[in-house]
Amino acid sequence: MTIDGWRGPTRRNDAEVSLTTTPARRRTLDNAERMAFVDGLRGIAALVVAVGHIIGMVPPDHPATTFVRAAWRERLIWPWLFGGQAVWLFIMLSGFALYWSEERRVLAGRGATSLRVYAARRCWRILPTYYVALGLGLIVIAGLGPYLAPPSASLRTFAPVTPGGLASHLTLIHNLDPSWIHQINPPLWSIAVEAQLYLLFPALAWAGMRWRPYLPAVVLVAGVTALGMVSPVRPVGLAAWFAVGAVLAHVARRHTMPRRALLLAAGAAGAAGWYLGPAATGQLAQAVWLVAFAALLLALSQTPAGRWNGATWPVSTWLGKVSYSLYAVHFPVALLVWAGVGHLGLSTPAVVPVMLTCGLTASLAGAWVCYRLVEAPSLARVRAVARTSQ
Repeated sequence: MTIDGWRGPTRRNDAEVSLTTTPARRRTLDNAERMAFVDGLRGIAALVVAVGHIIGMVPPDHPATTFVRAAWRERLIWPWLFGGQAVWLFIMLSGFALYWSEERRVLAGRGATSLRVYAARRCWRILPTYYVALGLGLIVIAGLGPYLAPPSASLRTFAPVTPGGLASHLTLIHNLDPSWIHQINPPLWSIAVEAQLYLLFPALAWAGMRWRPYLPAVVLVAGVTALGMVSPVRPVGLAAWFAVGAVLAHVARRHTMPRRALLLAAGAAGAAGWYLGPAATGQLAQAVWLVAFAALLLALSQTPAGRWNGATWPVSTWLGKVSYSLYAVHFPVALLVWAGVGHLGLSTPAVVPVMLTCGLTASLAGAWVCYRLVEAPSLARVRAVARTSQ
């Protein structure tokens, strides 16, 4: 899910353009001064997560299998079962956006962002919406718990709420304990991961601006992996996705690669991940999806916005605008919808489209309200902090 306030270059910068090596790449920078595809990809990923959870409210759980072995009902909803993979993309986009923004600032001669400004911007960006979503989850499961209809077994982890679970959610460390991680509002687990990655980004950016990000990214991933091997908990998960995103931002600014070859690689790797299925989350599956998403990011970074770039279509960019709010609030909203739909007594073939229609409509409406009342004012504070640092 991420959730960085992405803004691409707002004007042509000679320092940036001088880094490019070909006229074609210069034209790409001129024509894609704001990389709207990042917002669009974030919106698409949030939609996949939300729809997957909305459909997943309807029992029974979907079996863990490959596409070839899946029943026809699972194949009909197959694209919406890859919510975990969508979160991987969120984290990659976050690393990409943060590094692109910071490198642009340095190349423009404004100097690196101070730690004080960086911390203020990150806090204003994620915390208000996060705490609203956490509060909404508490209201739904604690205040309205007796009226809820039980969803699929895999989605019942939101309760019971323990003191440790509540305290860890308030401090964004709930990913450190399996008994905490999915309490209250299960999708918020990735916000804790992202917040911890934010703590590591200043070191990655500092080293990357001096020696390029390749070796620092390797050191970051190796350090997090080593820590996970000796620690009883697994902090700072998905570091490889975040680090690769930062490296891709560095590469996309400097190099032009055959777009068709990149799209072919993305399609081939994506097809392999599609076949392996949504339950495949091991190292092989992550490597496959890492190739798919990395190739797609590089391809879209040099694809003009418009007809052939679906991530820049108005519907995609609108979803991108509300993607963080949609990711944060959709689960408790879907629980409320399921409390009504689940008691209608409909058969499974009939209840799925009803739940999807009602649940997605309510989730999008809730996301828009959250965006307007909470996230947009937070973004205004982010921009205000940024102006004071210029």
